[in-house]
Amino acid sequence: SSRLIPESIIRKEPAKVGEVFTQAKGQSKTGSNLRGSFVAGGQVSNTTNKNNSVNPGWRTALLQMICIQSWLDTTSKTDQDYLDTQVLLRAAMLDDLLPADSHPTCYANEGNPNEVNWQEKFFGSNVIYNQLK
Repeated sequence: SSRLIPESIIRKEPAKVGEVFTQAKGQSKTGSNLRGSFVAGGQVSNTTNKNNSVNPGWRTALLQMICIQSWLDTTSKTDQDYLDTQVLLRAAMLDDLLPADSHPTCYANEGNPNEVNWQEKFFGSNVIYNQLK
């Protein structure tokens, strides 16, 4: 699972961001991690022309955070399901950084189709796509 984290959140609440990142890192013995990439700037942040299919989360994002979980080939299906659930819980921790009225977004290539409302996280709200019709 991944999340696009707005620059405004990082500037306004850096201590909270640090706490959430520490919690979301995870503690499993087999490859739990949290990785980030700076993604700000460029034409994607140009808000003068919003009539395109760019996920709105990209427009304000400073960071893309990815909850990573690996396991051994010998890991049972039950344990894999448990670890996947842990990834979903860690992504939900990142959602706690966002204002209550906003929607979590992610980079679709590093999203998780097992998430609730995954389509909105991958692509943004339906409102944008209805406008493009």
